[in-house]
Amino acid sequence: MRGRSAPLALLASVLSLSHLSRASADESPDPVVAHPGLPVIVAVDVNSILRGKVPPPLREADALLSESQAPAASPAGDVSPAGLTLKKVAPSSSKKRKRSLAGLHAKRVQKDVAELSPNKPELAALYQPIPDAVEFVGESLGFVCGHDFPQTPMRWETLTVDHEGRAELEVKDLWLDATHCSVNSVSSARVTFKAIAWAGAEPWLFAMRDDDSITFLMSRTEDVSAEAMVGAPLTVRGGFTRVTLPIGRWGSSSLVATLPSLALKLPAKPEKQPTAQTAAASELPVEVAIELVQTMAEKSPTLLIRRDVPAEQPGAQ
Repeated sequence: MRGRSAPLALLASVLSLSHLSRASADESPDPVVAHPGLPVIVAVDVNSILRGKVPPPLREADALLSESQAPAASPAGDVSPAGLTLKKVAPSSSKKRKRSLAGLHAKRVQKDVAELSPNKPELAALYQPIPDAVEFVGESLGFVCGHDFPQTPMRWETLTVDHEGRAELEVKDLWLDATHCSVNSVSSARVTFKAIAWAGAEPWLFAMRDDDSITFLMSRTEDVSAEAMVGAPLTVRGGFTRVTLPIGRWGSSSLVATLPSLALKLPAKPEKQPTAQTAAASELPVEVAIELVQTMAEKSPTLLIRRDVPAEQPGAQ
């Protein structure tokens, strides 16, 4: 994650050069045409954001179960849980030398390398929730079988989006058992996000909040940076991008990202790269920024969203 400051910090000085609109998560998008080359800035009513929370992940300490409580192993190659495939991809080998009466000789120990991945293309993230980490990246996982390690927690998130401004994130917690080269499902939950920013008639930014934070969903990117004065942001990157910004009085939190496309969908495979004249506004790279600020005097934080509009491609907010 590359450290950088959100350009919204000097928002008051640029309002005269941009279009500012107000939005509520309960309303339809404003039919406002953006000005080419100028940023669009939206002020969102935080109290209108749908309430909810992504459940906390499993921890390695939870794997210290008795044998009667531990989940049964499933063989590699099975789809366990539904939607994931665990398969052996290649053997790995290491040499161990052992002394014998005849002298020294090499003994080759072979271990299987396995890969855990979705069995079809989808908007998904698959990662190991390491304690105290603040950034997770992945859509598949490779590991070496045969190690006598405790079961490792894994998290698999899948996203579905409709055109009416809602996105549903399904969160599944798994145990990865490297000893038996297996994976087992533990629990699952569904959380709903609602659109808070649109590009024309298409939603591109979704949000959900609780008392301590706001979680945002947007399209996949390799270039996102988040920071906070109070607490620590959390970023998950896979087929989509999920960023949680903490809420704290006398503080602010922000993120900046360059999105290859605003469209929150599986990437298409065009025969040739679209040009500025042929591509839709939602399919062009764009820089976006989000800033969340709350003072001691404010009952709720101020949420501002900015997206750049390419000069050569007018778009609608």
